[in-house]
Amino acid sequence: MGKSGRTVDFFRYHDLTQRLAAFDEHGDHLAGDRDELEIVDGEPRYEPGEEEVFRAAGAIRLHGSRSTRVSADPSIGLVLEGGGVIVVTTERLIVMCARGGSQLGSISEGRVHTFVFPWDLVDTIVMPARKSVGDRIAGARTINFFSGATIVYLDLTPLRKSEVRGHVEDVDEERLLKMFVRAGARNRLLVSPASDHARLQQLVQGSLRIEDDELIGQLTPDHAPEDLPAHLVGRIRLALDARQAAAAALLLS
Repeated sequence: MGKSGRTVDFFRYHDLTQRLAAFDEHGDHLAGDRDELEIVDGEPRYEPGEEEVFRAAGAIRLHGSRSTRVSADPSIGLVLEGGGVIVVTTERLIVMCARGGSQLGSISEGRVHTFVFPWDLVDTIVMPARKSVGDRIAGARTINFFSGATIVYLDLTPLRKSEVRGHVEDVDEERLLKMFVRAGARNRLLVSPASDHARLQQLVQGSLRIEDDELIGQLTPDHAPEDLPAHLVGRIRLALDARQAAAAALLLS
């Protein structure tokens, strides 16, 4: 089961700049977060029980609450943007960008900036149901991963290729969307109450809903704003320091 069932701390994500990390081409840590990810021989090191599912490359954009060089107080905005890959595992999405820039600075040659997005926090995975003119110019529709609790938006405009166990294959956006949703739903089955398993099994089987001209894979069911999602009940770290309390006020405002 890997790390499923671990305690979740929303407030580690009150400032996404602190969750970024920079590595050189050998995997040596250069700057930023040291806790979320370790790179060995150019590859992410997985936790015990964690397995890679597939990889998808493309243009990546990450938005959320972040500090900047101008202000240490977090505000909503661009955190990372560039070309890279999302490594999908049984526990998380590992973003690795080799071009572009982030709040840590520009990504120079031979450097990688990373961000880790646990499946626990991903509420929806969404893609337009139809291609727009902009999508045709970009070459693909954008897939969005959203966390409501932490206000994180992760976008991938894919190259329409994926890597599964070292084998690269062509894959269209709808199939790729279902691959992401399937991986997230399988993780969620490990930590959700039995009452939600039938709905999650439908997602595993590729059943998506269409709403407002969007294809939606909803990992977290709708719930009252004052309630925790069922898969997080009993797993939230509640102790806050003063800085985290201020961040909570920002996220809730």
